Amino acid sequence: MDVWITAGGQSRRFGTNKALATFVTETVLEAVIRAAGGISERLFIICSPGETALYEGFGLPVFRDLFPGKGPLGGLQTALYHARSRRLFYLACDMPLVNPEFMKWMAGIRTRALAVVPEGPRGMEPLHAIYDKALLPLVERRLGESRLSMKALVEGVPHHVVPRERVAGFCPGLMCLRSANTPEELEELKAYAMRSKRLG
Repeated sequence: MDVWITAGGQSRRFGTNKALATFVTETVLEAVIRAAGGISERLFIICSPGETALYEGFGLPVFRDLFPGKGPLGGLQTALYHARSRRLFYLACDMPLVNPEFMKWMAGIRTRALAVVPEGPRGMEPLHAIYDKALLPLVERRLGESRLSMKALVEGVPHHVVPRERVAGFCPGLMCLRSANTPEELEELKAYAMRSKRLG
């Protein structure tokens, strides 16, 4: 299964490019790449057209948004358009605690649903989800209508929700679905990772 990591976004709340921020001994994006590499060798980065040079040093193919400025839905369209596999894993670049075992388990779910989405701290987490390539026409239509909500997309199609209880079995406290949207949140995730390493 292809894994597509969206490094787009303006990081307004973070203040700087959060994908390139330091997380323990690596960047946030490197932490995501390392975890995602545990489930697939086919990893790709999506970014804004003017940012490709920022990500070419990570050793992965970099694709520019085909619909720039449209947020995560635009990134999903780019992934669905280029993906070689029928289903793909779509990940945000700001979840440094993503859990490869949980991702593997999600990838193994047998369902005809067009989206497989876990419940995170704030409800469904569409930026740590599996999408079917059949969604491409619908995604492009929603982009054309400027209906950019990822959650609305998922809610409008047959989807399979992984409940919080099941997620917690792989990552206590749902930490693998926590995003570093602010420097403070990144410090919390960093402290958790260092504490877990000491205890583990």
